[in-house]
Amino acid sequence: MSDQTPETVAINTVSAEVAKFLEGVTGVVEANSFETMCLWEGNRKVGRSWVEISHGYGATVATLHDRPVVLSLRSAIVEGQKILFIDATSELVDWTLISAWLEKNLPRSAYDGDRINRSDAMNFHNVLRYAPVATAV
Repeated sequence: MSDQTPETVAINTVSAEVAKFLEGVTGVVEANSFETMCLWEGNRKVGRSWVEISHGYGATVATLHDRPVVLSLRSAIVEGQKILFIDATSELVDWTLISAWLEKNLPRSAYDGDRINRSDAMNFHNVLRYAPVATAV
């Protein structure tokens, strides 16, 4: 084994195609496909608009000790806001590397001040920038 640490590993840059996919992202949610489906269902029930982007990408964040760290990238437009759903799908998951990859590759629109507008599925509502819930009259 080498002396690699998450701090010394080179973080990959996305291709032009993936960079285009990331354009306009306003928030990032750590959620697998089931969690994303549950979020869709819950948000639709309260009247929020949700349009799923029908394709996504697999991105190799970095390689640590000859093992790739891989993210699944999917997105949806929720209340007019492009939300990126990430799921660490590789056997090796390193959140320090994933955070560095997000910082390196996400557009400025994904930031809230100096930090990435990011949450887990449980706190999904925190990434929405004012998304009122429809109420029955």
